[in-house]
Amino acid sequence: YFIKKMSKAKDEANLNQQIEDLRDRMRMLQNDRKANVDVLESNKNSNKEDIKRLREENKDLRQKYAQLQRTTAQDDEKEEVKHIEREVDRLRKIYDELKVKSIRLK
Repeated sequence: YFIKKMSKAKDEANLNQQIEDLRDRMRMLQNDRKANVDVLESNKNSNKEDIKRLREENKDLRQKYAQLQRTTAQDDEKEEVKHIEREVDRLRKIYDELKVKSIRLK
């Protein structure tokens, strides 16, 4: 009887130890979970900030690109005007030379 009682007490102590071990594991898992949630939240916030920054950079680059296109178009127009002015000067010179020749022939 005494041995059974001792064995039963030992089993109970063993069972209580297992329960405590499981509780400790549960606490550790809950702490790990909380830590993981904190890390994920931090990453989420960091990603939001990165997305916001990249959107702003993208907006600035699109504006600069549009301005560059307008400037390039204006430069192309200026170059075309210069070309036309040179052509007008060339034709005037030819006209003047022909006018002088026609005056000599009279």
